[in-house]
Amino acid sequence: MIEHARRKAAKARVDATFTHAVVEEIPFPDDHFDTILCSLMFHHLRRAVREQCAREMYRVLKPGGKGLVVEFSRDGKSVISRLHKHAALELSGIHDVLRSAGFDIAESGLVGIQGLNYTLAAMPGSP
Repeated sequence: MIEHARRKAAKARVDATFTHAVVEEIPFPDDHFDTILCSLMFHHLRRAVREQCAREMYRVLKPGGKGLVVEFSRDGKSVISRLHKHAALELSGIHDVLRSAGFDIAESGLVGIQGLNYTLAAMPGSP
């Protein structure tokens, strides 16, 4: 996937760096990023690893930074949720993990298509 991303970035003439790492130890210093995107991967992690991932997201975000988590929902109505019913996470569970890492939940809801939810997590005191 990283090679694919590199090719896409080169084709789009975007200067981007891609790093292979585990979410339990993000290889960047504290207060490094303005934004973090966590897309369709929380459901692959055991609860303890999700919690560590959220703590690492919090650690590497700059003050005022935000994290966006997009994940399958358990609404039971959409094709996506039916296909991923075994792996979908309750939105409240995602919020709990992010709050336990120190985040405030700025907003959350449907992404715009049934079966996907988003949660925008903010550092405390963020606008």
